[in-house]
Amino acid sequence: VSTQSTGFLFDPGSPPFRIFLKTDSIQLFQIKGVSVFGGNSYLEPGLNITRRLLETVGQQDFVNIPVGGSSLEPVNDFPSDWKHVSYQMDLFPSLNHFETMSVPLSSLTGEEVLAQTLLSSPVPLSVIAIGPLTDLAYALTRYPGIENKIDKIFLMGGALFVDGNTETGASDKDIDGSAEWNFYSDPEAAYEVWNSKFNGDIIMFPLDATSHIAPSKSYIRQFGQLYPSPLAGLCGDFFAVTVDNVTEPIAAFDSVLSASLSVKSMVTKYEYVNTTIVADGPSQGRSIVVNASSSSSSPSSSPSSSSPSSSSSTCDSYRCSKVRQVIGVLDVDSDLYFKHFLTQFA
Repeated sequence: VSTQSTGFLFDPGSPPFRIFLKTDSIQLFQIKGVSVFGGNSYLEPGLNITRRLLETVGQQDFVNIPVGGSSLEPVNDFPSDWKHVSYQMDLFPSLNHFETMSVPLSSLTGEEVLAQTLLSSPVPLSVIAIGPLTDLAYALTRYPGIENKIDKIFLMGGALFVDGNTETGASDKDIDGSAEWNFYSDPEAAYEVWNSKFNGDIIMFPLDATSHIAPSKSYIRQFGQLYPSPLAGLCGDFFAVTVDNVTEPIAAFDSVLSASLSVKSMVTKYEYVNTTIVADGPSQGRSIVVNASSSSSSPSSSPSSSSPSSSSSTCDSYRCSKVRQVIGVLDVDSDLYFKHFLTQFA
């Protein structure tokens, strides 16, 4: 997976663990703007955390980065108990050591921050989408030609050769659980991105590559040994809120994308995959593999969970996007992932 020196950070889904991408990719990307979408967090604390995190990590380097809150709403909202975590994060002492926030809140909405940053850039920018694709779909459908301002799209979302995860937390009991939450939150947006005129690479980090990366409690405790580093404490705090009182932490999801942008060798398997997105019905948000081409760093022999017959049946009954080839990341080196966060703050 290639990166470039100039990038646009599109953060459509704080809680701010998502924007922790900044600490991973500081040497690879120049952050040009941030859009915060109130999908898997509440918007107000998500904006606070994003601005404080940019200031904590970049100090004065990021004072002029536009940060906007999206005015758009998810189609299928994330569970409220997941979103409430953003209020806890907003109170982290490690994020509240400034008397005032130097990173201002843009007068533009988040979707317009994304659109205007792309339109005003002299060179195409990378879009890094680590939540629902709502704001990106807005830009692509309302500003003809804006697709030429995008170099690559990196996204965390979808499920290719594994099951979805919407059987957990979804209020609509008629869905079949085949979709991944970011795509399910706004299936129409994913559908529109796939149907857009953007012709560059979409590098997709689906559940295949992320669902098995779950930091353990013993791993999280190791960040305590890295004090007094404030960033180590902050990183440990972000990991810690993914743990409940009974189970081990949930999968890392979007931080897998961010870490992989920093350490390209972390990606151990990828494949060029032809995909379509289901826009409605019980499979809404599902990313269906139409067929896979054998171009991978470590060829996958896994059978597709989306057989041609099931794909055809779904798309005969419900709206499916045009078929688009993506670079699907299928596996990452978990040992390298865990080592990366610890060594970065040592």
